[in-house]
Amino acid sequence: RQRATLTLSNVSLPQVGTFLNAWRTAEPDWIISGIDLTPITSKDAPAIGSDLPLRAVITIEGVFRDPAGASR
Repeated sequence: RQRATLTLSNVSLPQVGTFLNAWRTAEPDWIISGIDLTPITSKDAPAIGSDLPLRAVITIEGVFRDPAGASR
């Protein structure tokens, strides 16, 4: 079992969705096991209701089998 964490910063929710779709297509052996979305706030942030910039912390996991005969 392997686990990795990816952080995407200053992305919109549609961009996160596009990334997740591309990830599923390109890396089917890795599954997304957790997503934490946090708005990035600043005095220059766009109005509520628009595509606020986000930080997305994505945890991925893969379970792989050792090839037959491989030693640990």
